[in-house]
Amino acid sequence: NMPESMQQEKSAVGKRKSVADKDNKEKWGIIFDKNHPDYESELGRQFLIKWGSRLYSESTYEYERDLILMDVEYDSYAQDFLHRNKKPTKSAMKKNFQTEDEERRR
Repeated sequence: NMPESMQQEKSAVGKRKSVADKDNKEKWGIIFDKNHPDYESELGRQFLIKWGSRLYSESTYEYERDLILMDVEYDSYAQDFLHRNKKPTKSAMKKNFQTEDEERRR
């Protein structure tokens, strides 16, 4: 038997996962039903995964659907990547250049 706190946490994770599954399915066209005729058409995003203790040469491309089905926590990494690769606005670039210029003058 599992302690009650672990059961509650597992239930909460399951609820979040089902909401995420629904959001991902609607947003990216992911099909989770293996009996669906379009299951093998590989709809959805692909991610290049560098697995923990593996070499970079052993990185693999994985479909988002498969990451979800394997319970791989990937969403925070994807959000971080999107944030890092977001094109800055002109005002943000101007502010950044001004800050750098002020630091050089000191």
